[in-house]
Amino acid sequence: MARQSVQAPLRGGERFDVDRITTRVRDALGEARYQAEFERGSTLAPEEHLPDPLP
Repeated sequence: MARQSVQAPLRGGERFDVDRITTRVRDALGEARYQAEFERGSTLAPEEHLPDPLP
């Protein structure tokens, strides 16, 4: 979403990794849950994604 908002597409190598990881996550969660979580994540502020990553 951040790259979309500034119209900065991923480079080729990054695109492959993102597509590979997205496919695995989508397969693990199922399409409906993946879409719901993707939409929820796109509304969060950066600090809300990992509220306290390092205790």
